[in-house]
Amino acid sequence: MTQKCNDLVTRDPSLEGNREDNSGSEVEDTTVSPTETRISYGVIGVDEGIYCARPSPLGNPYKVGTALHPTRGSTLPAYREWLEKALAERSGKTFHAFRGLLATLKRKRSLTLLCYCPGEPCHTRIIGELLLRELDLDQD
Repeated sequence: MTQKCNDLVTRDPSLEGNREDNSGSEVEDTTVSPTETRISYGVIGVDEGIYCARPSPLGNPYKVGTALHPTRGSTLPAYREWLEKALAERSGKTFHAFRGLLATLKRKRSLTLLCYCPGEPCHTRIIGELLLRELDLDQD
């Protein structure tokens, strides 16, 4: 069973709205639209999804517990900068792995990114944010 945690979702707002229930009262429409995009985050060994930890091309190369990065959260700004630079170069394993995730997201409209981090903060959140940004850029 896949456990979804901390989903990051975008929706096409033009497809959302209100509807009436049986009593004639207006209620919020919670139907998942066909244009919804969902990125979920899970833990390796617990959830099903796409492996994004070390030594994968999208793994965080910055180790926690060093003088420079004493906590998991302290690695994230460096990871974001590293990933954005790798994507800007438009070549290499990291770029191609990211583009593969983007293609899967476009096709399936849903991804679960996995790491060993038990919850937040995790570099997979940055991957998710950048995937959604690229998806928005591709749709413009």
